Amino acid sequence: MPQTIANILGQKLCGISLKKSEFISSKNEIIADEIVFHFDEIILQIRPLSDTDELQLSILDSPPNNTILYNYKGLNNFIGKQLVYTWKGINSQGYFDLFTLAFEYITPNISIVCEGSALKILIMKSI
Repeated sequence: MPQTIANILGQKLCGISLKKSEFISSKNEIIADEIVFHFDEIILQIRPLSDTDELQLSILDSPPNNTILYNYKGLNNFIGKQLVYTWKGINSQGYFDLFTLAFEYITPNISIVCEGSALKILIMKSI
């Protein structure tokens, strides 16, 4: 049976890797060409579609080449945590350009936004 995005719910996050990443501390965001979430049994790859600036979510059999483990503590705080909710955001033009994940509780933790054919990875915090 093929894996789907729904299959990642309930799985623990084992690692996060990024391709061509940059951290912008003044905005508390990370910019990347690709983000890969390594779960217990599933690898979720998120990439931008350059022609529409939408997100492309793919389930992979093995990790992609040329990705590096990212050590920003804001992302690593979720390693070992169980994914419990995801949200897909469609903008006012009808494009899928936002994906949000929640670990352990329903409160969103990480959002990925596609802007200008790049991924902005935002760490969500309560105020």
